[in-house]
This record gives sequence, C-alpha cells and structure tokens, in this order.
Amino acid sequence: MKFLLENGAPVVVLADGRKLAGLCEDGYYVFKGIPYAKAERFHAPEPSFWEGTLDCTAFGKKAMQVFDKPNPWGGPVADASEFSEDCLNLNIYIPAEAAEAAETGLPVLFDIHGGSFQDGSNQQKTPQAAIHGNPYIYVAINYRLGILGYAYLKNLLGDAYADSGNLGTMDQLQALRFVKNYIAAFGGDPDRITVLGASAGAKAIGTLMLLPEFDRLASQVILSSGATQAVRSIETADKMTRNFLLSMKKVAGTDDPAALLTMDPYELMQVQKDFIDNPGSTCMFGPVADGITVPVDAESVILAGTSFTGRAMVGSNLHELCFHKMMGVNLEERGPVIAWALFGNNGAIADQDFADYMAAHPDATADEKNDFWTKILSDYMYRTYTERLAARLAAKGDKVWQYEAALAPAMHVFDQLLAFNDLTNFPMIQGEENLRIAKEVGAKIYESFRNFILTGDPQVEGWESLDPADPKKMVWDVESKVMAVAELPTLQNVPEDIYRL
Repeated sequence: MKFLLENGAPVVVLADGRKLAGLCEDGYYVFKGIPYAKAERFHAPEPSFWEGTLDCTAFGKKAMQVFDKPNPWGGPVADASEFSEDCLNLNIYIPAEAAEAAETGLPVLFDIHGGSFQDGSNQQKTPQAAIHGNPYIYVAINYRLGILGYAYLKNLLGDAYADSGNLGTMDQLQALRFVKNYIAAFGGDPDRITVLGASAGAKAIGTLMLLPEFDRLASQVILSSGATQAVRSIETADKMTRNFLLSMKKVAGTDDPAALLTMDPYELMQVQKDFIDNPGSTCMFGPVADGITVPVDAESVILAGTSFTGRAMVGSNLHELCFHKMMGVNLEERGPVIAWALFGNNGAIADQDFADYMAAHPDATADEKNDFWTKILSDYMYRTYTERLAARLAAKGDKVWQYEAALAPAMHVFDQLLAFNDLTNFPMIQGEENLRIAKEVGAKIYESFRNFILTGDPQVEGWESLDPADPKKMVWDVESKVMAVAELPTLQNVPEDIYRL
C-alpha cells in the first residue's frame, strides 16, 4: 500500500471520509492516540468522531490508575498529567517498507496490555520490540482500569449501572470493532487479526473468547500467563465494590456509593491505592458474569471450550509466582495469607493442598516447603487455567499450540519478557552466559509468535497443535523440547473462577 504523504507525514483517509495525520519514525508509519471511543464515567463506550484531519503525532492519555508510588521493580513514579478518564485511544504502527511493498493487506497484531486490570498502558512496547521489522501491523490499546473499569454498581446504584462491571471489556470490544472496520485504510487485513495479551491482558482475551462477537472480530489469539479465570460472579463482584467503599470511607470520609459518580478521579485513585494494599492486590478487579456483556452462565461456556473458534497459542511459565521465594519470604508462614488474599474463599483449597503435601512429605525441608507453596500459587493463579483452556480448545477441534517457559527463573510473563524485551540490564538474569541463553531462547519464542501472526502456525519443528489423545507442549528452556503435558503436572483442585467471596 502506498501511503499518502503530506509534508513528509503519512495521512490516512477512513472509509467514512475522516482523516488522520501521523508521523514517520525509525522506519515506521506511526499514528498515536487515535480516539476509538469516548466514555462517560461508569457507562459503556460510544464511538468517537471528529471533524477535519486528526493530529495523531502524540500519545493519548493513559487510563486512570494508582501512579504515585513506585512499581515493585522500583520504576519511576509517573506524572499525574499522563492520566485521564478520557483514555480510550489506540496506537497503530506500520512497518513502512513492508507496507509500501505489500500487494495485499498486512496481518495485524492487536495488543491488550496487562497490569492486574488496574495499571498499564498502550505505550509499554515499542514498535521495534513488537514488530522487529516484520510485515505486520501492531496496534496497542488503552482501556478503563480498576474501579473505573470493573466496579459492579447495579446493586448499589440501580439498573442504569447494570453493565458497569465490564466497562474495560466493552472498551476492548469497541477498540477491536474500530480496528476491524478501519484497519484496511492503514494497509491492514481485517480478516487476519491476532489478539495478544499477557497476564491481565491474557485474562481479558479469555473473557472476550466467551463472547460470540469476538469470533467475528479476531481470527487468532496468543495468551501468556492468563486464561478464563478472571471472570467473577455477580455476588463476588458486588462484595468487592462494597469492600472498595470501606476504603473510600477510610480515605475520603464517605461510603456513599453515589460519591463514586462525582469524586475527583485523582482522589478516587487514592482510595484505590488503599484498596489494593494487600498481598492479593492483583485480583481486586476483573470482568463480571453479569448476563449483559459476559454471559451469566460463563462457567458453562468455559467448560465447553469458549465461543471462540480460531487458532490459539496458549502459554504460561513454570514458576509464575516465584517472586515471594526470591525475596526470601517464609512461605510456610506467609503462604496461607497470600493464598487467601489472591484467591478469596478458594484459599481454603490452597491450605488443603499444602496440608496434603506435608502429610505425604513430613520431613520436607524449609526450601522444599517454599517450593511447594510456589507451585500452589503459580498453578492456581495461572498454569492450571492455561492447561485447561488449551485442552478444551483442542477437544472441540480448534488448532491450539500449548507452551511453557521453563528457563530460570521462569517467572510471571517471562516468555513475553524474553520475546519482546532487551534483557541486558534485567536484574533476574546475571552473567554473560545466562544473558546469551536468555536472548537465544527469547529469539526462538519471538520467532514462533511471528510465524503464528503471519501464517497461523508457529512453525517449530516437532511442535504440533494439541492432540487431545496425546497432549504435548513446547517447553522453552536451555534445551527447548516438546514434552507431554503430564510431565510437568499442574494442581487441579480449583474451580473455574480463581477469586471467590
């Protein structure tokens, strides 16, 4: 596709006549901050329109989130001016050389960022990291987060807010509709959209896979460290909102739910900061089986293998929640506290699993106990659900490739860190030889993602789509190999929704 250039900058004309002006950066045509929708607080997104030519040369605002404290890795504190409730924007990156040479539309990689449904933005990957110069378009979106994206308010504020528990999900759908409708104007193929997500991004995809409309919007998915487990019942969602009001009383002096409608968004984030100050902070928010956006019988759809019928890559990491052990936490003592915070009432299952382990291993060392608690937390937060989703997709005839990153430390979303990041100064990888191995494994993982985006198959020798009768997965390690799924077994005692109150 030959791009229209005005004053050296790319210009796109949509099918409805609207125009967008971007910029050329490092070999990419870039369109930043495209407003795919507009939204009123606690209401569904509406399509966004503009007159004339829209300037898309600067990033849009990030979703409101707790930004006035360092992240767990000690990153910089963000500036408040970066955030706004007016955050429903997306970025489109097009490799210029590939676009100019293409005779047909390029495949599209549509990225839903992670961050516990409470932080993150569409600025987390550069086009260089996401595309590596390959012939596909990269789209990254913002969506509403935290209390503004997932507060179930019907029981507190009435039917006008019946769908408020899934605003983030509705935002994601609206962004996908925008891309499906308009990506051809950017040189993309609307019938070759791969949706990528890690952690909460993968859980968001797992939720979207329950919705029949998603099947018409995306042809492929890549889920890393997340599946369908984030969907919660109305009862749990209602209790979570009421718990948020307890923090609001503490921080803002009122527990009147109507105050949520008018409270300054930055003050609301101070309430959220208090609300997430616990070991289970990553499970405070999530989609709701409300019967409007997400089917109230979501569990039956999950058990049936979801409504999605495309191709999938589904993966996790061997030691997802190894952070606690790495930081020297005594998990024999703290494991139950962490489990109850992460899983709600399902914490009792974790307690029983550890009791069963101790009964079978009465002489276990402190290190072995820590390892088993790491397994409990890793499996029940992530690995179990990855395995279940892959098996169910395969059982209903979908093409699905399952994988696992086992390269040390094999922590949460390590597969995508390896594939998309420069790990030169990553604190978890020490020494030139370990760095060399990490980059080598990361290149292989990225290559499998790239091949899948471009062809619908990871194209790794010996790694076939999952056979329900003999399930095998790729294990990425110092020596990567295909292994039987049962060789790295997961605990299986948890229900389909990880968080219950």
